[in-house]
Amino acid sequence: MTHPNGNASLREVQSLIIASEERLGQRIDRLAESIASNYMALTAERDRRYEQRFVAQEAALKVAKDEVDERLEKLNHLHSQVLTDRGLLVQREVFDSALASRDQRISVLETWKAKASGGAFVLTLFAGLIGATIQRVFA
Repeated sequence: MTHPNGNASLREVQSLIIASEERLGQRIDRLAESIASNYMALTAERDRRYEQRFVAQEAALKVAKDEVDERLEKLNHLHSQVLTDRGLLVQREVFDSALASRDQRISVLETWKAKASGGAFVLTLFAGLIGATIQRVFA
């Protein structure tokens, strides 16, 4: 009902305000639902991305671990080869002792050779003297 001067009555204004408040409340409720829905979607997307990142990091960690394990295995193999090779090498003290022993035997042989050569020379001279004496006697 309108007032005689053309203005709306108080009840009409109140009912318009109430209707407006109801529409505003409904819009606020829809907006809150939309915000909640968007928040849940964003949270789910963030969680999905965290999960992807975590899975990728685990995969990278596994690859790195496998590489380290492979390197360690190669190093262990190399270490065992070095130990095997080290066992085949002669220790310095053993080598020096064997060298000194060999040098001593060579020295003994050289001395014997020198004495034998000297003795052979003396025998050759003695045989020459005997031969010369015999030739003079029979000549």
